[in-house]
Formats: sequence, structure tokens, C-alpha cells
Amino acid sequence: MELIILPEIQRRLMPLQPEELAELERSVLEEGIRDPLVVWQKDGQLVLVDGHHRYELAKKHGLSFPIVEREFRDLEEALIWVDRNQLGRRNLTDEQRAVVMGRLYKTVKKEPHRPMKEENGENFTPFRGSHATARALAEQLGVSEKTVRNAEKFADAVEALQQVSLEAARIVLSGEVRDALTNLHLVPKEALSFVADQIVSGERSIKRAMEKWGALQREKRLREKMAEALPKQAKPFELYCCDIRDAHKFVAANSIDIIITDPPYGREHLHLYDALAEFAAHALKESGLCVVMCGVGCLPKAMEALGRYLNYVWALSYETPGRHSKLFPLRIINGWKPILYFVKGKLPDDAPWVFDVLKSPQPEKTDHEWQQNLEAFTELVKRFTHSGMVVCDPFCGTGTTGVAALLNGCRFVGLDADREVLEVARKRLEELIG
Repeated sequence: MELIILPEIQRRLMPLQPEELAELERSVLEEGIRDPLVVWQKDGQLVLVDGHHRYELAKKHGLSFPIVEREFRDLEEALIWVDRNQLGRRNLTDEQRAVVMGRLYKTVKKEPHRPMKEENGENFTPFRGSHATARALAEQLGVSEKTVRNAEKFADAVEALQQVSLEAARIVLSGEVRDALTNLHLVPKEALSFVADQIVSGERSIKRAMEKWGALQREKRLREKMAEALPKQAKPFELYCCDIRDAHKFVAANSIDIIITDPPYGREHLHLYDALAEFAAHALKESGLCVVMCGVGCLPKAMEALGRYLNYVWALSYETPGRHSKLFPLRIINGWKPILYFVKGKLPDDAPWVFDVLKSPQPEKTDHEWQQNLEAFTELVKRFTHSGMVVCDPFCGTGTTGVAALLNGCRFVGLDADREVLEVARKRLEELIG
């Protein structure tokens, strides 16, 4: 018996997982096809409505199969039946179930006067309007109206994702992306390709993928907004690969207006603050500023080390977003970092007025695990500098301070002992100046 498979129906069906399909094949080979395939007699042909996997196995192994006919007025009613039937499957993921529910709601509300029949033959759509349809459907499915309406949003989001990447949509529907149900519909159209690529590449959080996209967009906006402020010189930045203890060999004495840096944290790195202070005393101009981010736990030692060569001015609070660190031995939930403000010699009369609280957006770790947020560092550089100044970061890493300096119209001198991350910084800075 040859059955007709309509692509409109086949596209509605959620695929079985490989292990489920293997189990079905084993069962069919051992016991035959016991459950009848559901067919619809349309235009003199038998259209397969339910049992597509069993039908394929029957053809593959030359097995007979029973059928049962159902009557439908048109394809739309058949599709409604297919979706309602799928919701009865226990092996659907939450994501698959939401798509089917949302799709069913969209189909039904297009024709609110079309009665939909339960298995007992009772109509359940005697109301007008989409809200009434959501209410009726929610009652039938045993969920809330909000769940039905959210399912529609998710179904639309998955459909849009399928247009961009079938593989990303498959991963989402398999349940591997843990926050897809709550966040996929929030992804704007212009970010969808990026998010899809992230999913296919192994990212399993829509929120994190969007944070990465947002970081790239913020950097792009900053570049566009402040492009005119870039210094019109042949060489607006210099990069050197060296240890902080050798930095004085690459940077001339009394040549730097301000040091803005974020050294490695932890007690094992405390010796770096002594080297940093000594370098600052060498490189900074008289009344030059030194602005240093550090960990709270190392604050006393860092202040002591910097104070051997520089004069303390103030400490700023850098508030960090997202999940805060829990320091269990101390029973502290940490949500900020200190930014130490020192000066070589005496603070000049024209020193900037500086607001001592800085709030960072979500961290940006697109190039390195220690990378700081560009938007926040651009604001930090802006508070302490003016166009034409020379900014130095002797722990420049991937160059966030350098990008912020150039965006604020400053020259930049960056140093780092890690040649690999320094090349990332070079690429970022070269892309910025074109």
C-alpha cells in the first residue's frame, strides 16, 4: 500500500532521537507494526497523517501495516490534529513541546470560529479573539494562558532560527541550550546569525551568546561615536613584549602622562605591584597619574607597594555585574573592585574632577578570560584624561585600555609579557585605526 506524504505535515513532526528510532526499529522487527497508521482520504488518495517513522520502517523491511482513517475538512484541520496528537507524546523535550503548542495556538487563532474537537467529540473554541483562544487551549492542555502565549513567541523564534541555521535550531529543540525557552525570543533579528553560530560552536546559553554579541556591538558603537577623536598621527600606539621588570628599557623616563592598568590578582602576583610602582616612578612625568585596579584581598599590600614610590590620592569603586564571587572563608559576597589612584609627586592644580564610582556592564571575555569591559574602561580613561595625553598600560593583555585610550583621543603605550595576547591587542588597535 502506497501512502502520500505531504511536506506540510512532515514538517510539523518532531523527529525521534537516534536511540528512540533504534528502539522503534527493534520493536517493529520483533513484533511487527501493531499500532495502525493514521491516514486521511484526500482527493482519492490516502495521505499519511501519523506514523511516518513506522511507515518508513515498513518500507525498509517489507512489513505490512494496519491503517485507520480520519476525516478532515481541509489541510488546516489535519495540521491541528497532528499538533494535538504530538502533544500527547511523552518523549518530547520541553522545547519541542513549546514549539508544537505555540504552532497549534497560531493555527487555531487564525480561524477562531472553527470548532476544534476533542477526542470525545466536544468543541472547545466557542470564544472570539486570540485571548479567548489562548484561554480555551490552555484549559484543554492543562497549562496557563501565559504558557500558551509564551509558546507562540518561542515557536516564532525557533522558526526564525531555522531560517538562519537548521543545525542551531536542532540543538535548541534537543534541549541542549538551557535558557532557550526564556531567552531565544528576546534575540533581535540582527543578532540571530551570531547567536546561531555561537550555538553551533558549542555555546549552550542564549544569554551568554547575547552578552558576547552585545560586547561586539558596544565596541562598534564606541568606534563609530569617537572615530573623529582619534589622533591624526602616523603611530598612535606602541606595543612591547616584555616583563614589567624590564619595562623601563622600552619606555623613556618622564614620558607618560598616566598609567591605567589591571595587573593579575592574587597573592602570588603581589610582587608585580612593587615592579609596577618602580616603573611608574621612572616612566611618569612629574605629577603624572597612576590608576590601578586590584583585588580587594590584596588591597593593603598593593597600596603599600605603590606607596613606596608614589603618593596616594584616592580609591574608586568599580562595581561588577552578574554573578558575584562568594568568599567562603570570609563569608563575603564580592561585588566590587578597588581602583587605586596615585600620583607621582604632587597632584597638579588642573587635575580632573573624578567621580569615584564606576559601574561596569556585563564582562567581556571574547578574547581572554581576564579581559575587562571596553565600555567601562573607556569611561575610566575619559574621567582621567584629555585628548593628546599618553596612556600606558604595562599589563595591557588584549588591549582594552589601549582601545579605550585611542577612542578618547590619546596615544597609547602597551606592554605585556604574553606575546600571544599582545598580538590580539595589536590586531584590535590596528582594526580601530584602519
